[in-house]
This record gives sequence, structure tokens and C-alpha cells, in this order.
Amino acid sequence: MQQTNISPRRWLRVLLLVLLLTFWPDQAGLAQRPAPLEIFAEDVKVNLKTHSSRFSGNVRVLFEPYQARCQSAEIFLDPRGQQVIKMVLQGEVTLQQGSSVLKAQRISLDVRSNQLQVSGKVYTRLQLERPLSLNLN
Repeated sequence: MQQTNISPRRWLRVLLLVLLLTFWPDQAGLAQRPAPLEIFAEDVKVNLKTHSSRFSGNVRVLFEPYQARCQSAEIFLDPRGQQVIKMVLQGEVTLQQGSSVLKAQRISLDVRSNQLQVSGKVYTRLQLERPLSLNLN
């Protein structure tokens, strides 16, 4: 596994490229403006062989309408289209959308299959559109 430490200047270029990526393809086939992906971290290692980047140290990930905080994040790109195909967040992960919150030790999002896997001390707070009506009789 070949890993490369990347200089801050070069990383800025990589980050600008990543910002142009679209997380989910347009379902209607219409042209859609790419959703930006922003990642802030203390360190990044890029693996050119696996087309992945591993961010560590006080990681913050922003991808509209979500924001996440964690200890490390690994982003995998499709080598043909340079789109994000998988994202793995680890270490005291907090994923938030508005007032909805999901906390866990590990959250994995597979964009191709549109599946989310959450594990380790899971906590969820959801903002519901309307109140729950329970009939307990």
C-alpha cells in the first residue's frame, strides 16, 4: 500500500478538485450543479493506488445538507469519473443535518448502493415533520 504525504500547496489543489465532485448523481438525468464536499483536518495521506484519501486529526466534513465531525475520515473516489463512491468516518463521529443528529464510533456511506452502516455506541435524534401519534389502548 503506497501512501504519500502531500504538501499543503498540493493539497489545496486536490481539495479544489474534490470540491467539484458530485455526491449523488442527478436522478432525472438533468444537468445539476455539483454538491461541494469540504474536508478540514490536521493531516491527510493520499493513496494513489486505491484512489483514496485518509484525513486525520480533528476532522470536519461538510457536504450539503450534512456536516460531520470525527477523528478520521477516508474518502474513496471512482478512478474513471473522479466521484466519491465511499466515505468512512471513524472515532466519535457526529453527523448532523439541522437538528437531527447521528452519533457513533463508525459511519460508512456507500454512495453507489446508497447504504449507510452505523456501528459502536449509536445515538440518534431525529427531527420529525409531524408529532408521533401513538394509540396505546
